[in-house]
Amino acid sequence: MNASSVPDNATDDRFNEVLALIQSAKQQAMQTVNTQLIELYWQGGCLHQSQTGTG
Repeated sequence: MNASSVPDNATDDRFNEVLALIQSAKQQAMQTVNTQLIELYWQGGCLHQSQTGTG
């Protein structure tokens, strides 16, 4: 089956499915990065407190 024999609505559906997969992957990547940043800031704060004797 070549691209010209695929109905437009099937092509649109496939394209939308790919877009949804990309959006989902982007969301998961952003969530992972945010989680890692929070852990980094938490560890940095704990290190700062242990060195300054605060907290």
